[in-house]
Amino acid sequence: MVRDSLIRIFHLKTFAPLKVITSTLLASALTMASMSAAAYSGYIGGGIHMGKHKFNATYDNWNDNANGGSGGYDSKKDNFSASGSGIILKLGQYIVPNLAIEAHFVGGLSGDSISWSDPLNPPPNKTSYNSDIDFKSAWGLFAKPMGFISDTGKVYGLLGYGGVDFDIDTDDSSFKSKSPSSGIAYGLGFESEVEYGVFLGAEYVSYLDHADGSYDSFSVFLSMYIW
Repeated sequence: MVRDSLIRIFHLKTFAPLKVITSTLLASALTMASMSAAAYSGYIGGGIHMGKHKFNATYDNWNDNANGGSGGYDSKKDNFSASGSGIILKLGQYIVPNLAIEAHFVGGLSGDSISWSDPLNPPPNKTSYNSDIDFKSAWGLFAKPMGFISDTGKVYGLLGYGGVDFDIDTDDSSFKSKSPSSGIAYGLGFESEVEYGVFLGAEYVSYLDHADGSYDSFSVFLSMYIW
């Protein structure tokens, strides 16, 4: 009788803490597994995109002093800028908890127009032209390191390679953009979780940064985990 009582006491004192420890470890493992699953998830996002393309262009310009003072045309280089807007699609995949690979695809919806002095004949016959600048697309592939600044908010950086495609519609064939179509791309952004697995974000991205041309943009988007 005494022996049975001692065995029951021994079991209670020995295995009760083990049960608590086991339950705690199991709960922690499940939590870590859940966090790990979220950290390594893929995601998709979309939103509104607005940008400005700054570029250098050359064109024929009348010069009164050319050809020994009789006048003629020479090539002139100027700076121009054109705005564009569109829809952005983002696809991403976490590779470690605080680092993802992210791809951007932007489809253009609207463009801009510019004007410049480019007389085909000496003034005052014709002194300026207008050109329609059609924003067609932009793209980028980035490494995306990030850090949480609250339970639901995080900031991130973007660094990679990108490009932009603008179509110039002009009645002066001498007008030629010197801007490259692709180059180093980078950006900064912020995301906040508004529902489980759904984030509202805003970001600045330079899809092109070159001496002869750049494209800076701002986007507002929603993203969500898809796997």
